[in-house]
Amino acid sequence: MFNNIRKDLKMFPGNPLKHLLFTIEFQTILSYRIQYYLYKKPRPIRWLVMPIRLITHYLTGCQIHYQAQIEGGVRLVHAIGVIIGTNVKIGSGTHIFQNVTLGLRKLGAADDPQIGKNVVIYAGAVVAGKVSVGDNCVIGANSVVTKDIPANHMAVGSPMKLIKIVDKKQ
Repeated sequence: MFNNIRKDLKMFPGNPLKHLLFTIEFQTILSYRIQYYLYKKPRPIRWLVMPIRLITHYLTGCQIHYQAQIEGGVRLVHAIGVIIGTNVKIGSGTHIFQNVTLGLRKLGAADDPQIGKNVVIYAGAVVAGKVSVGDNCVIGANSVVTKDIPANHMAVGSPMKLIKIVDKKQ
């Protein structure tokens, strides 16, 4: 848990103490880390997850499920209205903007998305269903992603269109 928190803090430039005390975006990720840690403990301790989850949701409007698997080094750029479902997996280096939804495509299905490393998900985007988003991808604002995105691609619009990201170093 502490290793992931250190990686998360590195995503926020400047004084770590300032972010720990005053940055809602970092505090939201920290709350998730604590919930994930407590959920793996025996039942009486596990019950602490729910009040922490409610307080975080009330203060930030974010719902990050405590069973989601989020690697260290993920940044919520604006922690307002972000929804991350139960079995979502998110790789390190990912930036998530406000009002993003990552979750099920239909109720009752266990088909949450898997997000690779160094992905940027812009405001209002929805990634729904058993979708795999490759490393170094960009999902444009208000895009709806229901199909896999290969690594190094940009997904824009609804319906989604793919654009190859050209590496300028080549």
